[in-house]
Amino acid sequence: MSVLLETTIGDLVVDLDVDQCLALCLEFVHRCANRQYDLVAFKSANGVIRSTGAGGKIFTPSSTLTPYKGSIGFIIDKDGHSDGRIALIEADTADHADIVSFGEVAEGQELINGQPFTVLSTTTIMDPISSRKLNSSRTISDDTSDIDAESSTHSKIESKALTLELLGDIKNSEEQPDQNVLFVCKLNPVTTAEDLKTIFSRFGPIRSCDIKKDKETGASLQYAFIDFVNKEDCEQAYFKMENALIDDRRIHVDFSQSTKKSHRKKRRTVQR
Repeated sequence: MSVLLETTIGDLVVDLDVDQCLALCLEFVHRCANRQYDLVAFKSANGVIRSTGAGGKIFTPSSTLTPYKGSIGFIIDKDGHSDGRIALIEADTADHADIVSFGEVAEGQELINGQPFTVLSTTTIMDPISSRKLNSSRTISDDTSDIDAESSTHSKIESKALTLELLGDIKNSEEQPDQNVLFVCKLNPVTTAEDLKTIFSRFGPIRSCDIKKDKETGASLQYAFIDFVNKEDCEQAYFKMENALIDDRRIHVDFSQSTKKSHRKKRRTVQR
């Protein structure tokens, strides 16, 4: 069983050790399905990269798997309880007494290298247990696969909107974001806002280009928002720039789910 973490520094693939800690693996997959880790920031300290934020429902994890370099696990408090926050162990000498492991980072470990990042989304790559349940209970024909896929996509979009609403990025999960704002991630830390503006301005005039940075260190979080003057130019950039190479990094582009810019525009209009 594996889970793909799409982050601002690239894709990380986590292999879950279902043989030694099945219950913890299912707990992690369940929390991924509920989007607990979407838009969660990770920061490094003393050889361990830990997720930030408030966490989720409290539970008591237990595992016989000994933490090691490259492993991933739930963070526990002094009473052995966890709210679902996770940590990745980067060094053999790291203090991991408060981590209960359930798997390892099988791909993408070299991307981390102590730098902060944000998880954009999580996807279960292989879940044989859920697959068996689905196959055993399915009685309708495979012709409904397109409907299922469309329903799943719609649910993911709704989940992202609800996450942004909880974070205060939008006031209502049904509210529509600006259609001329492009979200760009997987950037090289050395890429600047001016670099991006120069590259994307070939599609049309740009109102602003904002690379998000860590509030404490000022380091790039490797994702940005590009606000085009015209919707059509934004659409052209979306179709042309996916997987483009910028500063030796293959970038990912999408339409922004944020509505903060539209609220700022409304406030400026009212003030005038």
